[in-house]
Amino acid sequence: MRTRWKVLLGVLVWPLGIYWLLRSPSIGRTGKIAIASVSGLILVVIIIAASTGGGSSNKAASTSTTSKESTNNNGTSATTTAEAASATPQQKVKAALGDTVAAGGYAGDVKIVDVSFYQDFAAVTAKTPEGGVQGASCADLDQAAGAIFEKTYKDTGWKGNTTIAFEGGLVNKATGKELPHAQTGTFSIDPGQAKQIDWSNSDDLSNIDWSVYRDFCHPALNQ
Repeated sequence: MRTRWKVLLGVLVWPLGIYWLLRSPSIGRTGKIAIASVSGLILVVIIIAASTGGGSSNKAASTSTTSKESTNNNGTSATTTAEAASATPQQKVKAALGDTVAAGGYAGDVKIVDVSFYQDFAAVTAKTPEGGVQGASCADLDQAAGAIFEKTYKDTGWKGNTTIAFEGGLVNKATGKELPHAQTGTFSIDPGQAKQIDWSNSDDLSNIDWSVYRDFCHPALNQ
């Protein structure tokens, strides 16, 4: 800003001096032409210098802003990575399960109701799958449980016990009212059983009979 004021002052005062020289009778015609030519050249140089200075200033400011943005982005990325690395297995399990788990088949997307922990036990509560045309079956629960177990143990570091309880989907025959919290099935895996499974091998997981880990299936469900 100070440089621009100096340039402006020079542009305003300098022509008065040139005008005085050109009006002086002691300077010949040739000298006056030379002075006018040099003055014009100096004026062009001043204008170019002022323009270049402003452009350089803007460029510097732009570079500074870009550098700050890059630093902020890198800082945010590093923070996110650090938080993910420092998350506990329990937190990773909750994040992996989320609100729904895609089980495929008639089990479809299974809604997760709650995930809680006590010592080395993880307790997952999920909604009973809707199933096919005739409603949910025990096989649908098996498929849904397998998908939940996979999400619980794969890449989370969880090595404890896991229980799954499915609820809802039943109706009281006497009143016709739905029983949203009535359990339709339960499953469980202990650390020893979990250790025997290669949770990173999708082919092995697809061949597991998840009914082995079923503790209960309600008689009202299709067997």
